Amino acid sequence: MSLLVFDSTTVDLMLLGVVLLISFASDLLTERFRFPDVLWLIALGFAAGPLFHLIPPGPILGLAPLVGTAALVIILYDAGLDMNARLVRPFAGSAVLFALASWAIGFGLIFGISLLLFAPGQVDPSLIFAVAFACTSGAVIIPIASRLIPDPGLRAYVHLDGAIEDTLSIVGLSVLLTVLAATPGHLGRTVALSVLLPLPVAVGIGIVGAILARQFLARWQDRPFALIALLGILLVVYAAAEALGGVGVFAVLVVGIFIANEYWVRGVLARWRGRRAAQPFELGQGFRRMQGEFSSLLRAVFLFMIGVIVPLQPLALGAIVAVIALPIALYYLRRLLAVEVARRGTIAATGADHLGALYGRGLTNAVLLVLPIALFPTLQSLLLPGFILIVGTNILMTLRLFSLPALPPTSGAPDSSSPVLPLSADWTVPPSSAGRPPLPPGAAPLRERPQDGGTHRTVRNSVTTAMYRSGDS
Repeated sequence: MSLLVFDSTTVDLMLLGVVLLISFASDLLTERFRFPDVLWLIALGFAAGPLFHLIPPGPILGLAPLVGTAALVIILYDAGLDMNARLVRPFAGSAVLFALASWAIGFGLIFGISLLLFAPGQVDPSLIFAVAFACTSGAVIIPIASRLIPDPGLRAYVHLDGAIEDTLSIVGLSVLLTVLAATPGHLGRTVALSVLLPLPVAVGIGIVGAILARQFLARWQDRPFALIALLGILLVVYAAAEALGGVGVFAVLVVGIFIANEYWVRGVLARWRGRRAAQPFELGQGFRRMQGEFSSLLRAVFLFMIGVIVPLQPLALGAIVAVIALPIALYYLRRLLAVEVARRGTIAATGADHLGALYGRGLTNAVLLVLPIALFPTLQSLLLPGFILIVGTNILMTLRLFSLPALPPTSGAPDSSSPVLPLSADWTVPPSSAGRPPLPPGAAPLRERPQDGGTHRTVRNSVTTAMYRSGDS
């Protein structure tokens, strides 16, 4: 019988091993059944914590923000790598408006219900809860969009929407916490700085970090431990932006966007200097695969932690009804917005259902709710409604996506005048004399890389496909 007695370290390591195995298995299930792994991982944490008390929530509550922020940093950097200007330019304005409207509707609905039922009469906790859960979680919808949406235009639309909504909630929470902590006499100046300073600082720090990251990757990406060094650069960029009053994750997003558009920047600089643009570097397929697996590891561990720290507490009947109805209301409101986008011709009608259904909450929302708990301990009472909201949106999203037919490669408002090559094929770009536009500097085609745990397809593959569709050289 003594062989069945485990100390706490053994239990923790065993659970960590189970988390990694479930992360791998749930990734396969996501590919096959469109079932997000967030549900499996949170459920395991819930069983290990509140249900069977195998892990105490106290130490996890202090560690969860660190792990969650690190996962968010590398996921948003990877999302930025897919935001090529040629791909995003046709619908950038529409995606920004869609993200603003989706976020504002979610904020208003969640704040009203929280003020009435989750934290009755408490304005500050209700505001924090609404800001944290107003956005979709890019860490949830971006990997699913990368698997289910073959059209690079619609996929980039979803990526841009997720990044914008994440940024809105992150900036909104930063401003809100600044206002709540400000002294009355300096409130106006504090609010002005918290609104005007974060994004410009993030852009500036992000560009500097992107130049450093580009130089490093161009020379050292094939070296051992290069991925660890890149993560170090990203975390330094994040910390520098936060220390100077900016939004750290937005600065990291800028790093990815800059690298994705590096060929364009080099072309502009070469024309300005009257020289020919040098051949830019390419991110290797193996490097991006390792990057995706590392982000999946951090994400899996954090989602497990969220399940551990959720408190079991009684909820009033009205709160139970509201937290169950919220995912349904959020879905239908978002779908109305997606249908309006399709009606205006920005995306094809067949893509509206997928855009509306990709609204799950997850890592971003949990991080934004966990971070302020150190300042406002009463927010722990909102962990259970937040947990139910994350699970509810992901279940409804899964059921809806499972019922939708698979999208064709040309679902995102294609240009019928130019041919479309499937992203899943191995191909080489024909010469420009064949009637198709030549590639820009650095946009050399790469083979489609294999599935890599929820990250995105190779940037230059998306660029070249978009060029074939638009005929833009």
